[in-house]
Amino acid sequence: MNSGIAESSSGAKELATGTESLSNGMTELTNATEEIPEQMQEEIDEMISQYDKSDYEAISFSSEQNNEYINSVQFVVQTESLHIPDDEQEEAVEQEPSMWQRFLQLIGL
Repeated sequence: MNSGIAESSSGAKELATGTESLSNGMTELTNATEEIPEQMQEEIDEMISQYDKSDYEAISFSSEQNNEYINSVQFVVQTESLHIPDDEQEEAVEQEPSMWQRFLQLIGL
């Protein structure tokens, strides 16, 4: 019975040490994670600010003289310039074998 009581006393000391270690770890965890909500909000605000176009001013490409006639949304689309092909380019395009001719060449016919 004496050895059981001594063992119980030793176990209680281990329990106290473990509880203190747990308490220190929980305090450390609390301190380390305390600012996470603010940091996350700052990151979210920074990411959203990249897409904030509230200071954008649209430029109208319509004539000021036509204000009363404009009733719908208008778009300006810019593409690559169009060229009239030279005769040489047309011939080069015409001389290329078609997909069907390439297939026949592939199978040896």
